[in-house]
Amino acid sequence: ISAFKKSQELLRLVNASATQSNDAIIITTRQLEQPGPEIVFVNPAFAKITGYSEAEVLGKTPRILQGPKTDKNTLKQLKQALQMGEPWSGEAINYRKDGSAFYMQWSIDAIRNELDEITHWVSVFRDVTEDKKSQELLRLREEEFQLIFENAPTGVAIMDLDGKYINVNPPLCDILGYSKPELLDLSYIDITHPDDIEISKEYLHKLISGELSGYSIEKRYIRKDNKVINVVLNIALVNESVALAHDEKGNPALLITHILDITNEIEAEEKVKSQQEQLAHMDRVSMMGEMAAGIAHEINQPLTAIDSYAQAAQRRIQFNDLNVEKLKALLEKISNTSRRAGDVVSHLRAMMTKQTRKHNKFSINSLIDD
Repeated sequence: ISAFKKSQELLRLVNASATQSNDAIIITTRQLEQPGPEIVFVNPAFAKITGYSEAEVLGKTPRILQGPKTDKNTLKQLKQALQMGEPWSGEAINYRKDGSAFYMQWSIDAIRNELDEITHWVSVFRDVTEDKKSQELLRLREEEFQLIFENAPTGVAIMDLDGKYINVNPPLCDILGYSKPELLDLSYIDITHPDDIEISKEYLHKLISGELSGYSIEKRYIRKDNKVINVVLNIALVNESVALAHDEKGNPALLITHILDITNEIEAEEKVKSQQEQLAHMDRVSMMGEMAAGIAHEINQPLTAIDSYAQAAQRRIQFNDLNVEKLKALLEKISNTSRRAGDVVSHLRAMMTKQTRKHNKFSINSLIDD
């Protein structure tokens, strides 16, 4: 009686487990050939997943769940395993009573009697349609990201928090002159100009610590051929919606960087600046030339007059014409002309001296009338 009670209790527990399970459970006869095994038991979860009631499927074959997208190779593998008496598990597409398809994770094993003979098959499956949709959406997003990543017009890199490259796109390889495998063996420190390393570390530390949400700086990299290039670097932590980019604690684990090579622009700006300096120098030289010509003209006249008066005085002395009044007149002319030359020099010096500009009011109407 005690053994009977234990058996009854065990049967009750098994029945309760099957009834309360969220996974569908089917028990069928052992027949594998056409028309196939017959269903002898289904639990409530089966009806919930497939839409078929227990009364509608008892005595029917599970093949009523199959449809156009049910993979024939999967069914063949299943049959081969069961014919050998081995358990089987896998995935398949089956159909509900309303004709809608669903993905199922599926396992099936034999039920044996005391002689180890197969008497029935027990199958357990669950609906994983939503999981499949999520996986497909994730796959499409990853493909979209990879397409954008590979074809971005600027250099793009994904780094870990230590600054080691995890992935790089072709434009970045072109900018730095390294192949992708070569860059994946490096960190940003390895290619940063020595004078820019400390500031780069400082900004990265602030980003990882949360002081910054992202940053943009100009810095210098050293290409594989040792040429120094100027870049604009934009860097941020990978968006929190990307689950794979976070560690087990949920903290961001990846950095994404955008690198724009501005070397040509910098060189062009320096060239324009150099040309402007050259033009300014030429303007100064030209202006000095014009000023020198003007000075020479203004000074030459009084100097010529002084020379002429001095020669007249010498001739009078040479010929003993020592008329005091006439000599006095010549010396006075020399003195006056010298002052005139001095005045020219004073005016030129005044022009070269910085003075506060004087502003005078005037009527714009009178200017228009003129």
